[in-house]
Amino acid sequence: MASKLDLDKVRENLKKFQNNSNSSARDKHMLQLIDGEQTVRIVPYKFNPGYPFKEMYFHYEIGGRTYLSPITEGENDPFVEYADKLKATGDKTDRDMAYKLYPKLRVYAPVIVRGKEDEGVKFWSFSKTIYQELLGILADPDWGDVSDLESGHDLKVTYIPKEKSGKSFAETKISPKPKPSPVVNLKAEGAQELVEKIINEQVSVTDLYTQYSYEEMEDVMNNWLNPSDKEEEEADAPVLGKEKSDLPFDNLEEEEVVDHTDEIKGKIDSLFAKKNK
Repeated sequence: MASKLDLDKVRENLKKFQNNSNSSARDKHMLQLIDGEQTVRIVPYKFNPGYPFKEMYFHYEIGGRTYLSPITEGENDPFVEYADKLKATGDKTDRDMAYKLYPKLRVYAPVIVRGKEDEGVKFWSFSKTIYQELLGILADPDWGDVSDLESGHDLKVTYIPKEKSGKSFAETKISPKPKPSPVVNLKAEGAQELVEKIINEQVSVTDLYTQYSYEEMEDVMNNWLNPSDKEEEEADAPVLGKEKSDLPFDNLEEEEVVDHTDEIKGKIDSLFAKKNK
């Protein structure tokens, strides 16, 4: 009797090819920083309304490619396990190698760009340094929750390309606008529909990248550490720029998938209920 086709495996691998060939679709969801100033507003993340940031970890320059680390979703990563063993030897060469194996932090936040609110949410990708600055702003009672739909604060983002920064990397500077404001002009026609679009039409940022299993990442690591003369197969991974990040980092706990639809709807209804009083 012939074995039954594993359709789940077929769909899983098909999705990887679709993700790889659809990088332009991913790009449309990303904030493109421009030379100079932009004003953005961080908005609640549909998939975790209580925290607008998504921490993601990437392995850069692995055979010239970039891989999303499984620790992003609380799973084990063979690169991390091997790096921990190397670091534990106390040997400097091993420690240097361990640093190359550890994934680097990149953080994403959903934002709207002022003047382009009708384009919906873009994901702003930034480094650990900017992340720390943003956390400091949120923790400061003078600013509070800058992502609040009713009384948050816009952010001025100044981007200086590497060619103009005088350094070996581009610079990004941020400063919150002093005056609180609603996410959109609540009195404008179609305001409620626009807010609903901003929140409800968000995609999950992790779904924009290919997620590999432990076994697949183990194969990637072994092939990278032990290259052979065999022609390298085309790997399915998003190619990103290099990102410098400090170590150590904290492993993420696995996140529970929760439906926040009612919570988000309640916030939007409350926002416009106050406007109509």
